[in-house]
Parts: sequence; C-alpha cells; structure tokens
Amino acid sequence: MKNGETGIRSLAGRLVLATLLFCLAFTFATVIVKTWLTWNSHVQTMQNQLNLINGIYQQTLNKAIWDLDRASIEEHLRSSFQVPAVGSVTIKLINLNSESKNYYEAESFSLSKPGWQNTSWTPKIFSQLKHHDRTAGTTETIGSLEIEGDSRILIAELKSEVVNIISTQAIYSLLLAGFLMLIVNRYITTHIRKIALHLDRFSPETLNQPLRLERRGTYQDELDKLVNGINAMQQNLSEYLEHKNQYEEELPTHRDHPSEANMALARSAETLRQQGDIGKALTASLDSKAICVALYQHLRELMPIDGFAVALLKSNANALELIYCIDDGQEKPSALLPLEQTDSPLVNAFLAMEEVQLLDEHRIAQLGAASCDTIRSTMRQGVIHQLTAGRNCIGIAMALSHASDAFQQRELEIFRSIAVYAAIAFTNAISYDMSKTPRQHADKTLQDLPREQDN
Repeated sequence: MKNGETGIRSLAGRLVLATLLFCLAFTFATVIVKTWLTWNSHVQTMQNQLNLINGIYQQTLNKAIWDLDRASIEEHLRSSFQVPAVGSVTIKLINLNSESKNYYEAESFSLSKPGWQNTSWTPKIFSQLKHHDRTAGTTETIGSLEIEGDSRILIAELKSEVVNIISTQAIYSLLLAGFLMLIVNRYITTHIRKIALHLDRFSPETLNQPLRLERRGTYQDELDKLVNGINAMQQNLSEYLEHKNQYEEELPTHRDHPSEANMALARSAETLRQQGDIGKALTASLDSKAICVALYQHLRELMPIDGFAVALLKSNANALELIYCIDDGQEKPSALLPLEQTDSPLVNAFLAMEEVQLLDEHRIAQLGAASCDTIRSTMRQGVIHQLTAGRNCIGIAMALSHASDAFQQRELEIFRSIAVYAAIAFTNAISYDMSKTPRQHADKTLQDLPREQDN
C-alpha cells in the first residue's frame, strides 16, 4: 500500500496486508482440518447407527426367515427406513442344496430410498443370519442382511458444518488480526510514524528540537534506544555546526589581522630562543649558587616574579637545604628543612606526587621563617616546581609574585621548561662537588709524596 501524498509504501499497510494474508491461510488450513475431522465424525456416527439397527434386527429377522414370514420380513424393511441414515437394505434367504450340500440364494428382499446411489465411502453393514437349533445343538445359515448408509445425509450435514466452521474461523481470524494490528499500531507503528515525520523535518534549524515519543514511561527498549541515538546525533551535529560557524566567523578576523598572528608567532620563537640560551647558561656552570642567581635573573626577564627560592636534597636524603632565597631583591640566609617537617609547603611540595603546585595567598602565608621568610601580605601568587633528574627528585624551585594572576598557562610552561635545564645543571654541580674532595685529597697526596721520598 502506498501513501497518496508521498508515494511511499506504508509500513502499517504492509502489516495489515501481511496479517490478513496470514489469517486467510490460517483460516483455510483450519477449515480443511476441521472439515476432515467432522466428516470422519459423521461417518463414524452413521456407522454406529447402522450397527445398532443390525443388532436390533438380528433376532427378529432370524425368526421371520426361519418361519418364512414374508410379511414380517417386508415390515422389517419398511421400519428400517424410518432411520434417516439408512439408504438401502437387502435381505437374502439362503437354502441348503441336499444333493451338493452347498448353500444357494433362494429369495431376496431389497428396498432403497428414492435417489439413493451406492458409493464406496458410505458406511455399510453385512451380517449373516443364522438359526440355532438348541435341541440338536446345531447352527444353520438361513440368510444375510446388508445395510448401506445414505451419502446424501453425510453431504448435507457436512455442508452445514462447513458453513459453521468457515463463519467461526473467519470471525476468530478477523478478531485476532484486529487485536494484533491494534497492539502493533499502539506500541510500534504510531511511534515509527512519528520518528519518520521527525526525520522528514530534519534540518539545521530543527537540531535543537529533540525527539520525544508519547509514551507513559521509559522502557529502555529498542524504540527508546533509537530515540536516544537520534537525539545524540542531533546534539553532535548541532555542536559541529556551531563550531563550524564560529570558525567561519573568526576566519575573516584572522585574515584581517595577520600581523597579530605573526607577532604572536615571533614572541613564541623568541621565548623558545631565550629558553635555549637559559639552558646553555645554566648547564655551563658547576656552582650551585651561580646557577640559582642565573636562574632567577633569566626568569625575571620572562615572567613577573618578585621572590625566588631553590632547595636541594641533602646527600643523606633526610632534609632539604634552602641554598638560595631572594625576596624583592633582598637575599635571605640559607636554611635546613627536615623532611619530617611536612607542614612546610616546600617539604610538602617536594614529597607530593604532583610536579607543579600553585600557591594562593593562604598557602603563601604558611611559609615560615625556615621557608625563606617570605611571609608578606604583598605576595599574592606563587608556584613550586619539582627539580627532577631522570626519575629522582633532587629538590624544588619556587617563584612568587605580587600579582594575583602572574602565573598563567604560558608562564607555567616556561617555568616547567627551565626547571628541566635547572635540574640538569644542579645534578652536574652536585656530582662535581662530590668529586672535589677526593680530587683535592689526591692532589695533596701527590704534593707530599716527593718530600716523603727525600726523607
């Protein structure tokens, strides 16, 4: 079935057609089966009626034939026709030939209803009539009885039953088809039609209109999953178009101001160059104090810092040594920070899992005298970065600023990059210091060796 407006085949129409065809086939098969069962039932009923007549007439016919009472025999014929199922009755008299000792038919009585026809599928009864001589104790065949049913009765009853069967099955099938279509239309077809109409109206202007089905609840079935998928697709398309429009609006702006992009690119290149120069300057020195001073001076050129401190792990790994601390240009004395002092922000940052930590005014206020004595209300923001060489943390570097927004993404990236160079430089300085004492001792031994040889 096609929709007259769109020319598209209707799903509901195809469901109706398929259901009706199924019901028609079901009705046809049911009628055939029930007709066959009804026919067999009627044939069996007629057979039982003929058996009953045969049983009733056995005794009386035996006596009538033995007595050669023809009037009684004819009366039996006429009375049997009062039963509608009987179509033909034949009674044969049999005598014994005294010379050949063989039985032969002596006389026959037969009666059939008008229009009766002998058929192969009509029930029949054939029985021999025998006389029992109780005195002599002998039994003699005196005749036979043959009763045939009337096929017209079977056909008439079958026609009536077939009409009833067809009517009943047609009503049953129509009710079943109607119920099935009502259920399918209520739970499936109506919602599919709404989904199809929603997709027909699909456009960039309707992306913000989600699909909702008129259902009492959420069943999380196939229809709900389909609706959720369509709504998710609309949301993704809406976000994509929004970003696309935003990029298209921003593109002319970038085209009109190419110099700004070039200047930003130039600043980035200059920053990278400065970071490379800082790395070279730091790794060229083997003095920890000189490395700290150079690190502070170079960082001031790249970001607004007003305080700076470096603390390195002692060789016995039980404390941090604050080797350099400067606050608003005033250098502070060095200090020792035991690792057990976990309330110190510097120790806490050294032991923490995070590589970088931002400090606000509250945490800056927690810096005590042992932590570079930078407790000042003018400091608004700070950053602490671990100095990591390989997989080992050898210390921390801290920068403070009076500005509350001094350390943005750019400044944090610069601080992180320079901290890598600083960690390498401090590692080289520590290794040099550790080898200085044995070397001095070896030099002294070489100087004293000639004097000892002279003595």
